[in-house]
Amino acid sequence: MTPIGIVHIGFGVLSLVLGALVLALPKGTQRHRVLGYAYVISMVLLNGTAFGIYRLLGHFGPFHALALISLGGLLSGILPVLRKPVTDGAMIGHLMGIGWSYVGLWAATAAEVAVRLPAMQAYEGGTATGTVVGTAVVMIIGGGLLSRYRMRLIHAMQSKTQRAPQALPGADDALFS
Repeated sequence: MTPIGIVHIGFGVLSLVLGALVLALPKGTQRHRVLGYAYVISMVLLNGTAFGIYRLLGHFGPFHALALISLGGLLSGILPVLRKPVTDGAMIGHLMGIGWSYVGLWAATAAEVAVRLPAMQAYEGGTATGTVVGTAVVMIIGGGLLSRYRMRLIHAMQSKTQRAPQALPGADDALFS
């Protein structure tokens, strides 16, 4: 494995951990913001190192295009909360952009694992099949969880305008509960 490949994997693991922490902890806190910015920086570096890996095809390929898409999702998730005041619509945009960024990270991880599994390499087409199936399963599950959490966030926002202010969903109302 090349040094850039090792760095790429390091940023991938760091992004997975930071993203999990951001999801698990209460939203809107200083800790959420610090970990969120760390996640964004780690993802930018992860995608940046992807552009230095050409071993598979020898030139710009589909994984580089996916890195560009990942950067676009990351940008669409961070920009809405950089403007003040942050509106309800911006919060939903933030959730969906960053959320799909994290789902995409897990999908890429599933694809990478499928490529490395000896069982997938044992028969012709197994690696491609494992990559497509693993990615699809993660995207479907992740999309369902994001949709569920988006509806909970919208409901909390609607309740906030109808009743006394309340906190946005956080660790006690986690995405995976």
